[in-house]
Amino acid sequence: FAGISRLGELVRAHADEPLRRLPETLVRGLVGEAPDDDVALVLVKVEEPQELTFTTRLAAARTAPREARRAVAEQLGRWGVADEVIEDLVLIASELVTNALVHARPPIDLRLRGTGHQVVLEVRDRAQLRPRRRRAEESDENGRGLNIVEVLSESWGTRTSESGKTVWCSMRLVD
Repeated sequence: FAGISRLGELVRAHADEPLRRLPETLVRGLVGEAPDDDVALVLVKVEEPQELTFTTRLAAARTAPREARRAVAEQLGRWGVADEVIEDLVLIASELVTNALVHARPPIDLRLRGTGHQVVLEVRDRAQLRPRRRRAEESDENGRGLNIVEVLSESWGTRTSESGKTVWCSMRLVD
């Protein structure tokens, strides 16, 4: 146990050292200059995935869904997201922004957050009432937006704040 503790101390003390020199430094610190047996170390450098973010304020006009579709497609394309995921998130963005235009108050903010394994899409407006899913009849022209979000996304939800609400969904990027 003392050897493991000493190894931990050495790793912390030399954390800024280049990875290629670290094995020699650790072995020398543990067993000295001339070890009397073979020593093997496996070192792995783990880095937190960098989160990508994109935010835009949409016009409080009927052009907002089109702006949202374009912004989502362009940004996710720059991030290298698969076309099928882009298509689903473009549709979801259009539905959520349309809901914000019809049922809430401006301004409307669109935000994308991406990590190595998922994308989260958020639409924020200034109304505190949470959206509710409707059961649309076959002849209804409206009322399917949140059902579409639920079917296409991995998960979705809402959160409220003093200044409004955010409707969000997440999509997995890798299986």
